[in-house]
Amino acid sequence: MSRKPRVRSGSGVTMHDVARAAGVSAITVSRALNQPQQVSPALRDKVMQAVDALGYVPSRSASTLASARSRTVLVLIPSLGNTVFLDTLAGIETVLAEAGYQMLIGNSHYDAEQELQLLRAYLQHRPDGVLLTGLSHAAPFDALLRRHRLPAVYMMDLADDGRCCVGFSQEEAGARPDCDALFCCNDDLAIGALARCQQLGIAVPARLAVAGFNDLQPAAWCTPALTTVATPRREIGIQAARSLLAMIEGDAPPALRLDLGFALMLRRSS
Repeated sequence: MSRKPRVRSGSGVTMHDVARAAGVSAITVSRALNQPQQVSPALRDKVMQAVDALGYVPSRSASTLASARSRTVLVLIPSLGNTVFLDTLAGIETVLAEAGYQMLIGNSHYDAEQELQLLRAYLQHRPDGVLLTGLSHAAPFDALLRRHRLPAVYMMDLADDGRCCVGFSQEEAGARPDCDALFCCNDDLAIGALARCQQLGIAVPARLAVAGFNDLQPAAWCTPALTTVATPRREIGIQAARSLLAMIEGDAPPALRLDLGFALMLRRSS
């Protein structure tokens, strides 16, 4: 009976070599690398010391063929320069790293065509699921998702059509009834408005109230301190990643429509 070929890394070091150096089985090495939550921290440290000492690099293609999974998740966001999405990515990374998954990050620059091209390109890497920003995407994009039957979780907004989503109601967060103010769609614009008011001698909030959205750190530091709507950006990333991992495993997400809410931060600008 022929033996299964050993999985080799680019350096020629095999998983069996790592197992011998660490004094464990090859399956334990595989679990420590791909599903670290299933082994003890002490055992994982032992394996990683052998990995580092031997210079072992796992073969992604071989592990994908063996498990029928790539252990990657595609995350599509519209901007890498906006703190809002950086906070969300941090939350996603926390959950995925604990489960032995890697992120494939695509930046669409708020361009629907570019988002479609990113999806086409990253599908070649066979991601196990996708995390999307917002609910509105081009028809060809939605069709491509359906064709590949990728588990998907939508972030930042809430849908009522059966899609799995994690976020908050944008409409409710933006309603400030009976309020006379300049309400900007993000804190960056609101802080710019405050600066312009100071240049023009417009008293805030005596003559004009100003409010922002997202509660970025500078909102509390500017003069006057900015009234804004705090959004749970990091928690959205955490919960969206958890929902997607449950779907990848064939389980139902903790909630199909997870509303994480928002909070009005009343400060001196209103």
